[in-house]
Amino acid sequence: MVRDLKNNLISSIDPGAFIGLPSLKRLDLTNNRIGCLNTDIFKGLTNLIRLNLSGNLFSSLAQGTFDYLTSLKSLEFQTDYLLCDCNMLWMQQWLQDRNITVRETRCAFPKSLQTQLVTSVKQELLTCEPPLELPSFYMTPSHHQVVFEGDSLPFQCMASYIDQDMQILWFQDGKIVETDESQGIFVAKNMIHNCSLIASALTISNIQPGSTGNWGCHVKHLKPE
Repeated sequence: MVRDLKNNLISSIDPGAFIGLPSLKRLDLTNNRIGCLNTDIFKGLTNLIRLNLSGNLFSSLAQGTFDYLTSLKSLEFQTDYLLCDCNMLWMQQWLQDRNITVRETRCAFPKSLQTQLVTSVKQELLTCEPPLELPSFYMTPSHHQVVFEGDSLPFQCMASYIDQDMQILWFQDGKIVETDESQGIFVAKNMIHNCSLIASALTISNIQPGSTGNWGCHVKHLKPE
């Protein structure tokens, strides 16, 4: 049995969505909008032999993603955002232990590893040491703004979401900025969009002379020991 779900603009899959399809041998999810996968998505697919996840939005895959796929022999997961860092170490070991063939899957980031096959990158190069090189990172507005005293100015910062140890921080002239109602500064809690982007918003609700300067955002990544 083959299930072809490519090119369907699928952005998320409910856990257990494939329960009841034990005879499924091949699953094609290419060219959708999937930002992340969790272990329960593939629950019930114990006879799946071939899986293609290429052309989606995820930049990394969490350990345990394929635990239910006990018969898997062939896997493809090329994306324009695929990040080869320390979060890829488990994948290399798992592929080797299970003797799974990986087709047409190469690192997209960091640039130093771009186009290298994920199965051939040396483990010592799969690191999460700073500085982070993320597939997506941008702030809006990103240019000089002309504003007047009393105006309101919103900023938004977005970056590729890698794991739960990420956090976006705001700075003015190199000094960290947090919510300060007395100054009319409000920093929103970090939000995750489609498991692929982490976002934060900062609003200066009442521009004052002290609001001038260089405003920016940084991504902080605290990797557990």
